[in-house]
Amino acid sequence: MSDNPTVMCIHSINTELAISVSDTILPGIYVTSFDSAQSIVQSGDANPADFWLFSGICGWETSTFYNEMHEEGLWHIVSTDSGTVLEELNMLRCEEEEEMAIDANCDVDSDPRNAGLHTWEMLCEKIGLDKEVYGDGSRSDDEFGDLMLHEWATSALSFSIKDDQTTTSSMIIDPASLLMDENDFDLEDYDPASVMSVDMDGTLINVEPTQSSRGMVGVMVRASSAKRSPYLLDDQGFHKSLILIVHDDEDYSEGVMLNHVTDRLLYLDLGGDRSVDLPIRYGGPAYYFEEEGEDDEDSYETPTVFLHASDMLKDAGVGEPIGKSRISRCTQEEVIKAVKSGLATADDIMAIQGSSMWTKKGEHSGILGDVESGLFELAPRPKVKQVYSTLQSQKLLTEDTLSTNVATSRQAWNAASKDESDDLSKKGEIQVFGTDVDVTTLADEANIRWVKVNLLQ
Repeated sequence: MSDNPTVMCIHSINTELAISVSDTILPGIYVTSFDSAQSIVQSGDANPADFWLFSGICGWETSTFYNEMHEEGLWHIVSTDSGTVLEELNMLRCEEEEEMAIDANCDVDSDPRNAGLHTWEMLCEKIGLDKEVYGDGSRSDDEFGDLMLHEWATSALSFSIKDDQTTTSSMIIDPASLLMDENDFDLEDYDPASVMSVDMDGTLINVEPTQSSRGMVGVMVRASSAKRSPYLLDDQGFHKSLILIVHDDEDYSEGVMLNHVTDRLLYLDLGGDRSVDLPIRYGGPAYYFEEEGEDDEDSYETPTVFLHASDMLKDAGVGEPIGKSRISRCTQEEVIKAVKSGLATADDIMAIQGSSMWTKKGEHSGILGDVESGLFELAPRPKVKQVYSTLQSQKLLTEDTLSTNVATSRQAWNAASKDESDDLSKKGEIQVFGTDVDVTTLADEANIRWVKVNLLQ
């Protein structure tokens, strides 16, 4: 969406003035600029209602459009007449109530959230593509693609839809408590928006990012529990994700996603004909896709983060604790040594490639900025190890383990809430426009499809 989109008007006015300032699209249908449309109205040749105003255009290079049309099959050619086009344009802008719309022969689905599906279905039927409309007998708006289109239209084309996007607490705490001992500070009472706006005596202040972010290393965040997931249309991999913050300074925040196991294994040579394979987890887009497009894939080695939450390994000095969490980060050499000695097994170690990054430049304020805006929520510190332990039961990703892994991920995400019995995503559920499908159900399905495309090959 551009701040300065191309604006044009389509009309069927055939006066001398209108034709002189317009270009012909089809016989009897013309396009003109907004300024020219105003001049036509001012001349008395037309009324504002005689125009259809369009904001923005679709554009391709000729070769790209040819490939999409003829090689990829993304488009169908429809030969239509001016009467059909004008009829559909008239129906789509009707504003009557449903019962009146039927009498006026208007499209009862003229709501922008319908995204013009009626017109698409009508044209498909006219060119003999009934199966694309009705599939196996069920209406196409029950299909995943149509549901996503409804949601896109709700987000991009509808300006009066109100829904709850955040679940941030309104509690205020002392910013100094971020530096307190774990026993003195319960993250259940932590509201980052308050930390950034109040001083220790309650006076409003403007806190620098470095001050407001102290203590974030070792904190776990979970993706938003808002009724309409902010990750439904973009970055679906973050939907109901769990991220451990491993770095936070004045320049950026960095975390690793814990809940996505991939179909890849990391081979560790223990020596003496012994080895161990660790399932690789997807930590985020940074670094994970770095090797794609490289001329020589062997020239780039994806960084791997090794984590454990074993008290035995901790007592043995394996790894360094991450902040005040009960999770430690260790090296590959430490992992090999611990497994060889019998202190650890493959199930004790998480191997993660890729990470999630938040900049602190300009208006961006790191992970705290996303927490404040409701994109993420803080997991209470006492629940972090429980969540981690739940995720440890996930297996290498396959077609057979996909559903179990996803169910375990959801279980851990629910456990990371302030109150496990308070699953906000299922309260006051909202449906995709024109259907009885819950938006959260659609977001869950979009997340699973993202996993299949990106992590299961």
